[in-house]
Amino acid sequence: MEKFHNSSRPTLLFEESDILKRTVLACVDKKYNRLLIDDFDVYQKSKLLYKKFSREHNLRIEYYRDKVPMFERFNVEREIEKATRRKIWLPGGGYLFFERTEAMYTIDVNSGRSSNVEGNVEEALVQINLEAADEISRQLRLRNIGGLVIVDFIDMKFRKNQRRVLDKLKECMKEDVAKCTILSMSEFGLVEMTRQRNRESLIQTMFTSCPYCNGSALIKSHESISIEIERSLHKVIHCQQQFSLKLVVHPELYQYLEKEGDREFLIRAAQKEKAKLEFDVSDLLHLNDYHFYSLVTGALIEF
Repeated sequence: MEKFHNSSRPTLLFEESDILKRTVLACVDKKYNRLLIDDFDVYQKSKLLYKKFSREHNLRIEYYRDKVPMFERFNVEREIEKATRRKIWLPGGGYLFFERTEAMYTIDVNSGRSSNVEGNVEEALVQINLEAADEISRQLRLRNIGGLVIVDFIDMKFRKNQRRVLDKLKECMKEDVAKCTILSMSEFGLVEMTRQRNRESLIQTMFTSCPYCNGSALIKSHESISIEIERSLHKVIHCQQQFSLKLVVHPELYQYLEKEGDREFLIRAAQKEKAKLEFDVSDLLHLNDYHFYSLVTGALIEF
């Protein structure tokens, strides 16, 4: 308010704490014993910041001097890589599968290669679900997933076991600083929950959509592209009046066309239209891309 009243031109009145201050405050709030820093300037600034809070908690701030990079030494890189995977294995052999959609995140719990699903099957499945609840709460924090989350636990027959798993999930989520709301488990083992969205998720921060599949993680099959090429060939001959053509495709697609006999089929289809068709390959092309060129002018044919 003082800045507002004393300023006569546009002025910054308030700004969020930077990552350094947030880190020091987090260490104090969570009562961490040690903060390790590998940059000397940042180390000095952290020591100055901590002086204001030194009475609240005894935090040891140390300068990291080892030649091995700090993230490698403490397996941080490995944890980041693990947190970007869609599939996460659990200690008991089960696994979690994360799927992001426009509306929500879904987490599927599966028994996987668990060797304990013998004898008392119900209890074995409960143990997998309990492990999953613990790992889900951890992954939600690491991945910074916000918004609506649906968890599909393995089906359990008894309501008391469903309550055990739900209570475990709620207990684990208490450590999360983000506000969470967890609803009761449905008859199908589904749990709806929301987690406060305060910034971009880890996936959104580190990755961008694939320019080829636009984030769908799917491309057309070779068979689909072969059929598409046939239609394009007729279009180029009839609409563009091109009767001497060269078709350039990706090497993998060319191998498929040869193996399945589609290459000869396309050549014969061109001959029926009184046109000549030759093939060439380029590994610079995307698997789903193909280009027609005029054998007369060498120009790319747009269609």
